[in-house]
This record gives sequence, C-alpha cells and structure tokens, in this order.
Amino acid sequence: MSEEVAQVELQDITKNVENTDDVNEQEKTEDVKTNGEVNTDCQSVVEGTVNPAFTEEQESSLQDDVPPPMTYVDFMPRLIEEGATNADAPLYTEFSTVLEQANQWIKGNPSFKVMKFESFVKKLSDKEVADLDQVMYHESSFGVNKYLRGLRLWLAPRVDTEEPVQEIGYLTTLPEILDDYNSESSMSIFRSGRFRAQTPVPSYCGMQDMMDRLNKFLKKRPIPGSILNVETVKIKYDEYAPKSLDSEKMCWADCGKEDRVYIYAIRVYYVIGKPAFEVVGHHDEVPVCMNNWDLSSKIRFCPFTTVVQRAKNWLRAQKGIRVMNMQTVEIFSERTTKGEAKVYHDVAGHAEAHSHDIQFARVLRIFFIQGPKDETYPYKSLELTTRLFIPTRRGGWGKNCETFSKTMQRVITWLQLTKTPIFGIETVNHPFSPDSYGSGVRENDAVISLVASSGKYFITTVRVYFPCEFKEPDPELLPKEEEEEGWWACSVS
Repeated sequence: MSEEVAQVELQDITKNVENTDDVNEQEKTEDVKTNGEVNTDCQSVVEGTVNPAFTEEQESSLQDDVPPPMTYVDFMPRLIEEGATNADAPLYTEFSTVLEQANQWIKGNPSFKVMKFESFVKKLSDKEVADLDQVMYHESSFGVNKYLRGLRLWLAPRVDTEEPVQEIGYLTTLPEILDDYNSESSMSIFRSGRFRAQTPVPSYCGMQDMMDRLNKFLKKRPIPGSILNVETVKIKYDEYAPKSLDSEKMCWADCGKEDRVYIYAIRVYYVIGKPAFEVVGHHDEVPVCMNNWDLSSKIRFCPFTTVVQRAKNWLRAQKGIRVMNMQTVEIFSERTTKGEAKVYHDVAGHAEAHSHDIQFARVLRIFFIQGPKDETYPYKSLELTTRLFIPTRRGGWGKNCETFSKTMQRVITWLQLTKTPIFGIETVNHPFSPDSYGSGVRENDAVISLVASSGKYFITTVRVYFPCEFKEPDPELLPKEEEEEGWWACSVS
C-alpha cells in the first residue's frame, strides 16, 4: 500500500513524546504513518479577529462575572496563496498548524477547559473570505463553491485548578483501499450512469473496518494521553492532486457541473499526559424509513427526535462505556430496485453525480470509550433529550438572520436560565428556505433531499443534547433581537 493512503496518521503536539523515527520494521509493514512533533512554544502572540459580541466594556468586568456554563472559540487556518483561477481553491496552512494555535490559546486561558474539539466548514464568499459570524450561505448548483475548514473549541469553566492545563494531540485514520469491489461496506456504490470519474476511484473499506484498524494501532502503540473526543471528518477525494486524500488540507473547491467524491476520516483528539490505554467504539443510530417498498416517492424517515430516543434506549443497555461525542452525520441513502430504503452508514464515503438528485439520512453517530471488564450500566437511567437552536430571522422571513455570536448568546442564556447539564453539543448545517415563514428550517427532519438543478441555501444551527428532561424558560428572560449583550467567546484566524 502506498504512503498516500496510509491508514493512521499520528500527530503528537508535544515536545516530550517519544521520537517517532524509532518505529520498528514490523510497525512499518502495518502501513502506519507517524508524523513529527509540533512546537507549541507560547512565546508568540496569537493573531485573530475581534469577536463581534465582545466589547471593551465587558473585558474589565470578566473577572467579577460568573463564567457561562459553556462557550466556544474558533480557529481558522492562515491564507498562504490565493487560487490561480476562479475554479481553484486558495492554499491555506494545514490542520496541524491550526491545532498548534489552539494549544497556544488554551495555555494562555487557563480558566477554561475544553469539552470538545469540532471541525466545521464555512463557505468562502466571492472575495474568498470566510465570515465566521455569517449563519447562512448559498450553494450554487452549476458554479464553483469554495469551502474552508475551521476548528471549534467548545469550552467550560475550569473548576479544578489543580488539574493541569490541557495540551491536545490528535491522530487521523483514513480508510484502507480494498481489492474487493463487491462488499456493501466498501466504497463500491458508483453506479454506471450515475457517476463518472476521469480516473478509476479506489474501493475503500467500511467504517467498522476502519475503527478496527484504529483500535489495533491504539493497542499496539497507545497514545500519550487520554482521549478527549472523536469525530467523523468529510474529506474531498481529488483525483488530480498529488495526494488524493489529504486529511490536513483545509480548503477545497467544488464545481456544481462536475461529479464529486467525499471520503470519511476518523479524527481522535486526546489530552497529552500519561497513557490511558483506551480503545474507541462507535454506534450509528439510523433513522427508520416510514415508506419502505414505495418506488414512486422519495424516502421519508422518522423524526430526528425519534432517532435520539432510539439512541437513548441503546445507551441504557450498554455496559462499561463512556460517551465521547454525539455527532450528526449525513449519510447517502437510496432505494433498491425493490423499493427498500438503504442507508450506507458503514460506507466510508459517498459520490455525488452533478445531474442527479440525492438524499441523505441524518444518522446519529455515538463515539465512546469501552472500559475494560466493566459490568456496570453507566447510562441505565439516562433520559436523553435534545434541542436545536436556530438563528432568528429578522422580520420572520427572508435571508436576514442574526449572527452566529448572537445565536450563541441565546444558547448560553438559555443554559444559564434552565441550568440543564450538557451531554453533547455540535454545529449542524440545515437546509434553509428563505421564502418560507418561521424559522425556515425543518428542524425535526432526519432526511435531506437535494435537487441537482436548483441552488441550495443552508443555515448554521447548534444542537445540544441533555441527559435529562428540560423545561423551556420564560421567553421574556431570553435576549431580544435588539439587545447586544456581551459574552465570553472569540474567533481566531
């Protein structure tokens, strides 16, 4: 297997980790690529954009104020070179440099503790600028769409001051190329007439095989620390690039008139320290089809709240696990020739043919740590619930929406008022209808239907999961549109 498709990439963000050049010959045959260390010297100043929801008036009073139960900070890569043409993506610094920047921020802000690292995507404007506070974007069905990946840190107050300040490392697992093109869990869903690549696209192993390979690596070479969280990252397959799958690449361009392939990678974030000898598991809660065997209509799935309830029932029955992340993953789905709905949740990617409509199912993916020989049921009394926070539309319709920082201000106020504990949190892009009234979002849909011949609008929302039931606070106590209250958060680029 070539180095280009090596399965596990380990980036140790520390100066004290054992030199990875000492990997023995047996490990090299395992196709495990280990990268060098990254300097996290915090002498330099972190450059960034000013948070629009934060003013100098609040800065002087932060020490006296009670910190919020949760907030966030965003980190973006730095531009290296603009695109050569309108169809080319600009060149940005790699993911490892963004994580190094995040580690510098964590060292300089010891009053916060990272709950979760999350990759998020912003569409670049016509001027190739990513507006981090913009919540809505339009995806052209025939033109060029350029996207930039960022890193979001979900933060909580660091209550235990005796606990060391976190320093984060990561590793990325890519699916393995297979010779078998017939496995349903492999990347073999490219049907003739639906998808045509200029060069043959390899067949990749499925999600479970990728997780098994990751755990084999973790058992053989335990990471230097304990796992913080795990996420699925969607990577564009570029047949013309020197490295067709590049998990470090932060910017890419899609053309609506061309077919596209996306591959899923698994990224593990860990707190550097004493090895905890942990292995990772995952469970996909797939929505149930409500109109199976109906060849004449599009697939309809059960509501997403039903998916969450099914996930609750699964968690209650599990022994000795510790949940690391709850992530909504959009999975390619279609009908078989007999009309049965198929959700390819074990396939490590999907193809999008430019001339065909496509449907995705919202699968709730749960990543967890399996405790050794633990016979307890840690979630046997769990009452898993969820709430989606959607940016408010000014005037109740149209494209004029509040900023993301304003939405987060409402989320934080809601949490402060209800005092509901957080079980999980994620950023979710939802299809958006600018010509409708209300929120413009079908927030409980577990299906996404995209029409190839029409442009699409999407809006950035925040989904929070809770381990208990919650009660909505008095609306009069929540921030109003005209209010511009300060809070704790920033965006760094």
